Amino acid sequence: MNKKLRILGFIVTVLVICGVGYYGISKLVKRDKIRIVKDYEPWDKSVLELAQQIPVQGGGRIKPFQSWAGTLMLSLHGEKGMKIKLREDGKPVKITPTAWLLDVIFRPDLADQLPTFRLDNSAILEELGMEVRKQRDRYSFNEIFPYFMKLDAAVAKLRNKPAVRHTASEKQLLALNDKIGTYIFLRNPFAVTEAGYKEHGYAHVSDAFTTNEKFTDIFKAQGADAAQLMGRLLERIEREAALRKTIPYLGAQSQLTFQPPLDSDDSTWTPVGKQFAKIAQQNEQLYQRYRAGSDVAAKKLKAGGANAQQEFNQSFGKLFADYAQHYQECPAALLKGMMALENLQDGLLSDSVEVQKKAVRKFIKTYANR
Repeated sequence: MNKKLRILGFIVTVLVICGVGYYGISKLVKRDKIRIVKDYEPWDKSVLELAQQIPVQGGGRIKPFQSWAGTLMLSLHGEKGMKIKLREDGKPVKITPTAWLLDVIFRPDLADQLPTFRLDNSAILEELGMEVRKQRDRYSFNEIFPYFMKLDAAVAKLRNKPAVRHTASEKQLLALNDKIGTYIFLRNPFAVTEAGYKEHGYAHVSDAFTTNEKFTDIFKAQGADAAQLMGRLLERIEREAALRKTIPYLGAQSQLTFQPPLDSDDSTWTPVGKQFAKIAQQNEQLYQRYRAGSDVAAKKLKAGGANAQQEFNQSFGKLFADYAQHYQECPAALLKGMMALENLQDGLLSDSVEVQKKAVRKFIKTYANR
């Protein structure tokens, strides 16, 4: 009898401990409150069914867009899917990995409002000055953005500290920084913002290479007087410089590996953004050399002199000749890849579901034989 009572007492004790433990854990991992994202526009199911078939290269193999999206979403969000509401009294809207990644790439303004980043220790954000809701929670890019400067400063200090000496909180801070980097570099690097368009006037990045004359052709233009020629060259140089300034990292960190090379049998699908960056960086260096030379010429002209204007024109003639000689044009295959990505974005941002589907089909067809 005593033995049975002892066993019963042991079982009750275990149940009490488990119950307390469960209560404690449930308080810690309290179910997320469904976020309200009023501006969000759900993708049509038929568009998602097409988009999830886009081939992507990752981890040394080819996989469908859906699989790639699931892996990325799990690494940042902690789950393969999320729910939001469009209004307080509305029904939950489920966002699949494919829908989420399409948002990140092509609709960043909407994606930035989604609770993408899971944190198991929100205290690291409190240390940056952010007001948090609970220890384990999810945050949107927009919620974290105001604290980027402080985050960057904290990470910079940690980079100089041996990894073996990092505390658990410091490791979590570095992990958050890496997640944010991954998220940012998934965006379409060739998306032209309204502010960017006002600055340089190009509706698409590819327009700079398809609607403009080549620099060598402008420089060798027949029948153009010096002032007219200089004006055309100056406009082209400054517009392209303004365009490069609006492309984050010039696309060098792009992670969009769903465009195989169109001009070779290379098995590596290098993001078009990275390919463009190599050319853009060279042209940016050329531009800085040109600006330094033009500043010197302008100072000499301002100083005056008998032949000041003539020397100024000659200096600019040499600068333009140097620019035309070393300027890197965009190769045809790269330009085609850039335009394919731009056309996909234009189509997906259409209000017409049929136009969206047509854009996805066309994109897939462009690379079907690769």
